[in-house]
Amino acid sequence: MNGVHSLKLQVRCLQIAINELCLVDKEYQWVLKPSWSAKHTTLSSIFNDYVPPNQSPKRNHDGEEVARVENKKKLEIVELSTMRKDVEVLVAKMELLSPNANNSEVSCKRKILEIQALELKFQLNLEKSCRN
Repeated sequence: MNGVHSLKLQVRCLQIAINELCLVDKEYQWVLKPSWSAKHTTLSSIFNDYVPPNQSPKRNHDGEEVARVENKKKLEIVELSTMRKDVEVLVAKMELLSPNANNSEVSCKRKILEIQALELKFQLNLEKSCRN
């Protein structure tokens, strides 16, 4: 999925998560998600955990025991406030891509600057919350 349809789906999923998190106490208004870093991820590391259906995860094809390596997955905490900011950025991007929008050159540049400002604000707030 590309474009506006993908953005709408992301916004809808975030809105559902936000609604659910609003039902719990403030101290529990967060979720864990797998940390994804495109810089440090290779194709082989993505499929590292894959074990073919006909192969034992404990023994190799000769029947010898395979040394277990504890692969710790990195998780990221996403708070309710972060989800709300993500929705704002996604909605701004949807407006920019919308066919009904006034897509004059000035309007597009203004919208792009607004999106960049929202993303910068989000990053600064994230850095500030990480320091605390």
